[in-house]
Amino acid sequence: MNQVNRPERLTASVETQPAPFQRILACTDFSATTDKILRFAGAVSKLCSAKLLILHVNASGAIPDTSGGTNEYVESLKRDVEDRFEEAVDSVRKMGVDAQGVMAEGDAGSVILRAIRNEGFDLAVVGTRGAMGLERFLFGSTAEMILRSAACPVMTVGPGIRRDLTIPDCGPVIFATDFHKPATAAAQCAIELAKLYGVPLDCVHVLPTTLNHDADGEVITEIMTRAFRQLIQKTEPSGVESSFHIAFGDEVSTAVLAYAIGQGAQAIVLGARRANPLANHLPHQIVHQIALGSPCPVITCLV
Repeated sequence: MNQVNRPERLTASVETQPAPFQRILACTDFSATTDKILRFAGAVSKLCSAKLLILHVNASGAIPDTSGGTNEYVESLKRDVEDRFEEAVDSVRKMGVDAQGVMAEGDAGSVILRAIRNEGFDLAVVGTRGAMGLERFLFGSTAEMILRSAACPVMTVGPGIRRDLTIPDCGPVIFATDFHKPATAAAQCAIELAKLYGVPLDCVHVLPTTLNHDADGEVITEIMTRAFRQLIQKTEPSGVESSFHIAFGDEVSTAVLAYAIGQGAQAIVLGARRANPLANHLPHQIVHQIALGSPCPVITCLV
């Protein structure tokens, strides 16, 4: 069983600051997660008064070109896709969101990354699917590609979402970290998200189970708590009720997910290194495991 130490919470003074996300990209492929992607993207856009672009990418050649002749079946497919996409965009507009829809063609991952880079989006929202075996490890080529290379934070909406959290409740935003280089950017994103939702920020670090109830473990816990304080204070958490927790577990992803479920988390924020063919893939594997099993959206910040 994973156990958690729960130190006191700290509250900083309230200051009015601009919303963290002004331009948001939602990527849809009409899969099972599409409705959830649109609801979460729409909810965050509404909270931030942000502009939302909904992007659907048809794989090259998925619908044959009929410019040289007529094909009633293919034309019917095109109209069906266009109608479904227009309905999706309208559903978000009905939430009171400034939303536009764009359909493109090509490799989905490449098109999405190019849009993020060229249009200056502050947040991209993508879906993840349940998978088995090797496919679960690889996570899906499009989501994998975006998570490893996006120039902005990426919110993944996975199959484990417990309910439609379009209206935030009192559960915290969870910032899970190993204190490596991406920690500062991820901490700032977590703070901004907690401000946006008006909920506490829970900072979590996972230690091996063998250190629990051990004298050395108590020392390490104190050291990590101090490290959390320094990291969060460095990012100026104005108006955020912050607390620092050490969880014990043999698998980082399992411990983080157990904490998120137990706390009714609004979101989990993680830091990860940008794609590098020579890099160790373990940190990304942990990110993938958390995203696939998370009961709430997972935001990944790359450095």
